[in-house]
This record gives sequence, C-alpha cells and structure tokens, in this order.
Amino acid sequence: MKKEYDFSKGERGKFFRPDAELNIPVYLEPQIADAVREHARRRNTDISPLVNAWLRKDLRERQRLKVKTSVASFSNLRLPIFEFRFSNFPFAGP
Repeated sequence: MKKEYDFSKGERGKFFRPDAELNIPVYLEPQIADAVREHARRRNTDISPLVNAWLRKDLRERQRLKVKTSVASFSNLRLPIFEFRFSNFPFAGP
C-alpha cells in the first residue's frame, strides 16, 4: 500500500446513482437460519421469498391491529416476528 495517493484527477460522485436501490442485508441467528433453510427446503423454495412473505404477513397484521410502527420500532421487529413464526420449530429460542 502506498503512503499517499493522488486524487487530484478524481471525479466526485462519478459512480453515484440517486435512483439506485440497495438491498439490505439481514443476518439471522444460526438456529433461526437453520430453521428457515429447512422450512424453505421442505417447501422447495428459496429463503428470500419465504422470509419476505412472513414479513409481509406480519406487517399486514401489525397494520390490521393498528400497531404503531415507526423507524425506531423496526429495530425491535426481528424478535416478535421470528418468535411467532418459528414457534413450531424444535429448538429452544430466546
């Protein structure tokens, strides 16, 4: 690695795209990930559509119950969704 780099010919924002969509990475706990993979395997589907369907259903249910969802509450969304959805799986969750 060089001690210094010359950015004098650099162009600010060259690769910036205001309309670009970003995929948000979601990291599941190992036991949850194993259960999701097994459930997807049994349904012969990929993990993403399965988890998206669960999240969509949960968000609709929250809206139906008029549970207030704000940016702050989304940080706590993970546990209620997965505790409810995985209650039938044979592992000890939190």
